[in-house]
Amino acid sequence: MSSLSDKDKEVLAQMELEFTKEDPKFAQNMAKERGGVTPRNVVLGVLGMFVGISIILGALIGNVAPVAIVGFSVMIASGLLMFTKGKISKSPKKQSNFMKKLEDKWERRREQENRS
Repeated sequence: MSSLSDKDKEVLAQMELEFTKEDPKFAQNMAKERGGVTPRNVVLGVLGMFVGISIILGALIGNVAPVAIVGFSVMIASGLLMFTKGKISKSPKKQSNFMKKLEDKWERRREQENRS
C-alpha cells in the first residue's frame, strides 16, 4: 500500500475545504463522527464474551437450558459493546471549558493550515 503524494494530499485538502464551505453543518457533523472503536469497549467486550462462554459451558454441564440462553445473551451484548464508538449518553452533556478551549485551538490550527 502506497501513501498519498503531496499533490494528492493537496487535492484532498482542497476538496475538504470546498465541501466545508458548501455545507458547513454537515461537515461539522461528519467531523464529530470520526471516532472509532475504543480500546475500553473492546476489552470489556472480550471479557464479556469469556463470561458468556463460561455461563454457556456451566449451563451445558449442569444441563440447564435457560441459563445457556442467558450466556448467549451476554455474548451478544458483549459483541455489540465491542463495536460501539464510545459511551452512549441519553442527553448531551454541557461541554467543559477545558475541552472547549482545546477544540477552539484545534480549529484555529486547522484554519491556519488551510490558509498556508
